[in-house]
Amino acid sequence: MSHQPPFNTHKNRWDKALKHKATKCEAPATRAKPKKKHKTPHKMAKKVSFGDLTIHEHPYELGDHPACSTGAPLTIGWTSRSSTTRNLDLYEYMRGERRRGRKQLVLKVTDRAQILLRAGYDISEIAKVTIEIEEIKKNRAESAKGTSMERFGKIIGGMANMALKPKRHTVQARSA
Repeated sequence: MSHQPPFNTHKNRWDKALKHKATKCEAPATRAKPKKKHKTPHKMAKKVSFGDLTIHEHPYELGDHPACSTGAPLTIGWTSRSSTTRNLDLYEYMRGERRRGRKQLVLKVTDRAQILLRAGYDISEIAKVTIEIEEIKKNRAESAKGTSMERFGKIIGGMANMALKPKRHTVQARSA
């Protein structure tokens, strides 16, 4: 009596998969799906964990977005200058409660200009971008103002037409 090894050995699984492929012309199944164990809701625990923290440092560059209040905007470059990996728990412990608020994250115009000068930009480049940004903001403000006034004019004009239009009180009979 010949004893066949169970299907779950690697060699037999491969052999069976090749036979399956030859007869069905389908890709072999590499692994059987495990059966799902049904747990009751009180036994299921959700867990979230985080690994290490990787910090990428990017160079400052002269930006082009008009969202900055005054002066030349800053942006970061695409290429990373350096990367550091640290343990997240140790980083949070060493950092302590040093989180900065929104107002502390805003840079003054002079600070942004100094950062850009140290990054290698000259004052004429910074001034040119600042003027371009101010022009964009001015155009956006005019566009938004004109759009709302145009809408207001259309609404008022539509209401005036409705008020001046004679109402029909006659009913027209249709023939069958």
